[in-house]
Amino acid sequence: METTRKKDLFVVVQVLVGLALALASCAPATSAPPTPMAASAAPTKAVTPTDANVAKDAAPPAATPKPAGEQPRYGGILALNEYGDPPNLDVHSSVNGALLRPIMPIYNGIVQYDPLNPEKVIGDLAEKWEISPDAKSYTFHFAKGIKWQDGKPFTAEDAKYNLQRMQDPKVRSPRAEYLKSIDKMEVPDADTLKLTLNASYALLPMLAIGWMMMMPPQILQVKGDMKKDAMGTGPFKLKDYASGVMFSVVKNKDYFRKDRPYLDGINTYIIKDAAARIAALRTGQVHITIASSAAVTRSQAEAIKKTNPEMVIYDWDTIGTYGVDFNHKIKPLNDVRVRKAVDLAIDRQQAIKVMGDGEGFVASHFPHWGFPPEELVKRPGWRQSKEADRAEAKRLLAEAGYPNGIKARMLARNTQEHLRVAQFHQDQLRTIGIDVTIDPQDPGIVVQWESEGKFEIQNRPNARYLYDPNEVGKKYLSTAAVSGTSGGVWGYNSPKYDELFTKQSAMLDEAERRKVVRQMDDILLEEVPAVISMWRMATIMANPKVRNFKPGLGNYNNYRSQDIWLAP
Repeated sequence: METTRKKDLFVVVQVLVGLALALASCAPATSAPPTPMAASAAPTKAVTPTDANVAKDAAPPAATPKPAGEQPRYGGILALNEYGDPPNLDVHSSVNGALLRPIMPIYNGIVQYDPLNPEKVIGDLAEKWEISPDAKSYTFHFAKGIKWQDGKPFTAEDAKYNLQRMQDPKVRSPRAEYLKSIDKMEVPDADTLKLTLNASYALLPMLAIGWMMMMPPQILQVKGDMKKDAMGTGPFKLKDYASGVMFSVVKNKDYFRKDRPYLDGINTYIIKDAAARIAALRTGQVHITIASSAAVTRSQAEAIKKTNPEMVIYDWDTIGTYGVDFNHKIKPLNDVRVRKAVDLAIDRQQAIKVMGDGEGFVASHFPHWGFPPEELVKRPGWRQSKEADRAEAKRLLAEAGYPNGIKARMLARNTQEHLRVAQFHQDQLRTIGIDVTIDPQDPGIVVQWESEGKFEIQNRPNARYLYDPNEVGKKYLSTAAVSGTSGGVWGYNSPKYDELFTKQSAMLDEAERRKVVRQMDDILLEEVPAVISMWRMATIMANPKVRNFKPGLGNYNNYRSQDIWLAP
């Protein structure tokens, strides 16, 4: 079941995954070949070196159209909300959106997704770059006058240090997978970084992800991490962080983009209760609802509009799923028959109605790349009605030695939204004799227990950065299976899947790459390392005073807020 917004989503997806090899921003002679792109119901706009999609420099993007006579206004404090505390402040090793959203204004990346046109990659610290025709060489030229917030100049060596740190196995960065193809890093001068890859790879979209922030080597080299520190090159500086209360940043007056930011600061209030978050929006205490699985539902947004008709509603593609993850190292979940039984029990159409409030769509592990939706909805586990599927699920449990069902504990974040999703899965599994006890924990504890394998099954709202198979598929790699902080599935190991993933990641021919991705999808549908109940769409609401705001594509982009300003 797809919402009407899904049609527009296809076009966005096509542009996103095709950016890396098309955005060679200097001479046409060094422009990259076309990159594989996701399937679409509409043609993709061509991107050329003279196209507006190509970043020429790191200057802020042009402002969106405003009412006649309206100009950006300096000053004011943007008020946001978050549903919980991050486990620590080290962005290289984290996957927690509760950290990324409040901390991103402090940092910059090498490149970024355009905050006003979120499907485009533009410069951030890098003002221009060249990509070789075979996509094995990327050269970035950094803007002049960039300084860390302690006054030390930023150099290309700092960028090199950050990429190497994310590659370091000791750091256990969830982004290490994107950087493994980098074979050599060279710094010809203080403002230039050249990356040589061992295989063709669409690196640019990955470097633009919000998590790929540059952190200060001068602190990391002394302390070893940034778990208790936050200092970057970004438009805002850390003012205060009171755990469980508020994360506050103030304007960086020495920011290298002299006309940014517009705001004097941002206060992110930690509000765990959903009703309290909505009340804060209604009364103007918060300007924008949270962009996560804790976002307002469509029905909540429509109810708010009745009492606050001035509020602005944004449709938002989360690039995320609701589903269930398994610990493959413990019984009975190491038995594929048990995992298949869980998969068969889930009513996907009902999931969209209940968990998605009618917003979402049915897809396998690789939307737009893997199993075609028209075929998928005919498969056991995805079809209607559920009677035959649940009868087969009970048979599989009996065959595995559990004719009377099993008991299991489901780890879940203790927010109302996550618990609502957990309760849906609990009810679904009860239909086949699986008795689930929900184990609610603070988000930081959940992340820690994921990384240590301290769970049986997990209610897993899972957000990805892009629809590209290199991003969506890394969750199932054996290298990601040893740690939940890698976004992986604990204990899952498929050498054949790993082999196919590596093969497709270096392919430039879209049609051939698509064939390999389909094979990967087939493996996942057969081995059921995790259950995909639905792919999520969501709603964001904003106070009408907020200008130059646009939701990012996915859950992990577009939180720097340097272009946002507040009307009187």
